Amino acid sequence: RRPATEQSDLLTFFELDVESYDDIQSQTIFRIFGVTEVPVLIAKNQNENTVMLTVKDFYPYFYFPAPSGFESSLHLTSLKNALNVHFASSLSFLDNLSRHSRGASVHSLETTTGTSIYGYSDHKDLLFIRVNCTSQTYLNASKKLVESIGFQFEQFPFMTYPTYESNIPVVMRFMIDLRM
Repeated sequence: RRPATEQSDLLTFFELDVESYDDIQSQTIFRIFGVTEVPVLIAKNQNENTVMLTVKDFYPYFYFPAPSGFESSLHLTSLKNALNVHFASSLSFLDNLSRHSRGASVHSLETTTGTSIYGYSDHKDLLFIRVNCTSQTYLNASKKLVESIGFQFEQFPFMTYPTYESNIPVVMRFMIDLRM
């Protein structure tokens, strides 16, 4: 394989494939494979270089509705801590996590407003919590914790919450968010 000859901050290439995996620190890594020129079926272009781009620091995520009385400035940090504690204590009930480190499952939390398209909601904006997970494996397990197992934090009762955008495959979510 020949190295690319031009040095530039901008690399434009024809993307052929995207894959993801979790590294040993339980962080999701994306690899994008492609070529610098659009391939011609008849003859190989002499200026064509194969490319593999590695992307880190994209955190898979999902949303769930904030409980009544939730305030971002007061409760976001304690909710993140509670999710990580409940997740760690429920590991014995979750499958396929033995190869991962026992680090935090939730990287960060954010709040946003939106309207649920499920059922009749009078089109009122609701407060949603975006859960950014450290890896794609933790995304599925955290979703199960929020939807099925349930958790409690501060003065809010122990309960489960419906999740939103949690069934979108991680590679597709990555490509949609980066407009690929």
